[in-house]
Amino acid sequence: MISGQPAILPRPVLLLAGYGNSPFERFTAALIPLDLDLALDVRITPYGWDERYRGERFLREIELTGAAPRARHAVGLGNLGHQDKGPMRLADPAQLDLLVTRLSEGLRVVVICGCAQGSSCHRALIGREILLRAPDVPIFELGPVGRSGPLPQPRLFESSDRSDSEAE
Repeated sequence: MISGQPAILPRPVLLLAGYGNSPFERFTAALIPLDLDLALDVRITPYGWDERYRGERFLREIELTGAAPRARHAVGLGNLGHQDKGPMRLADPAQLDLLVTRLSEGLRVVVICGCAQGSSCHRALIGREILLRAPDVPIFELGPVGRSGPLPQPRLFESSDRSDSEAE
């Protein structure tokens, strides 16, 4: 990859991304050149500090900006632990099979939540589970976009990417 050029992601691919404190325009600017097919909002409660990160508006804005032509809320891939302050776990792990189906169709799918750091987020749990179910599908993580500076390039997700709390 040439510095300053967008990454060319394979097909199929799973991209893990979180907006954190990034302005909406920067977050979508990091996604647009990646030629994604589907964006999945994996927050149980789709709320964000910027109105454009909230609920159905977030899904519409993702589609309107060209970050992905289709955007859906995938609450089953949300972290129940965030809601009840318990351990990190998916609301409906069976939804992982639907994600594998989309990937088997050759789609480039991005899983989005509000956490800036993927290693301490349930996105890493989703990534590890997809590695087990579809080991041939490459998984990338988009680092924190931040408020300024160069936009991050996706990096290959490693199965060891996890939070310290999950290591116990």
